Amino acid sequence: MILRDKPVIRYGLNLGLGWKNLDISVNMYGALQNTRYISGYEGWAFFLTQNARPMHLDNWTPENPNASYPRLSLQYTSNDTQYSDYWLRKANYLKIQNAQIGYTFPANLLSSLKIASLRAFVSAQNLATITDYKGFDPEGSYYPISRTFSFGVNLKF
Repeated sequence: MILRDKPVIRYGLNLGLGWKNLDISVNMYGALQNTRYISGYEGWAFFLTQNARPMHLDNWTPENPNASYPRLSLQYTSNDTQYSDYWLRKANYLKIQNAQIGYTFPANLLSSLKIASLRAFVSAQNLATITDYKGFDPEGSYYPISRTFSFGVNLKF
């Protein structure tokens, strides 16, 4: 049983490192003692004619009374979706929200081109979510979080 009376611990970390002309920054955040109530598409098999998910495969049958999921039915049965702590899941997580690596070119290489500074970088958004949560997203989204990679330059004349 998961206790709901513990306060959620939220944390974050913003790191920035530089060495010579190379710089790296990472922004992370997460939550501990976090719980999430799963329902709808995320938790209930065949919800609005959707497919069953892997978590539904160990379902109750007379031959499998100690299953981890209630019985499966193609018909809506309100008994299978009643509010209970069965649907409450641990949802601790750590998300790497942003990571960037950059390189600033030496000024002596740029002076002949009349460039004051030039920095090239690669960046990633929503790089990773580290969690044991089996649902879509421990923060509550029903859609996959898109991962974005980009690159760019900062140029000053």
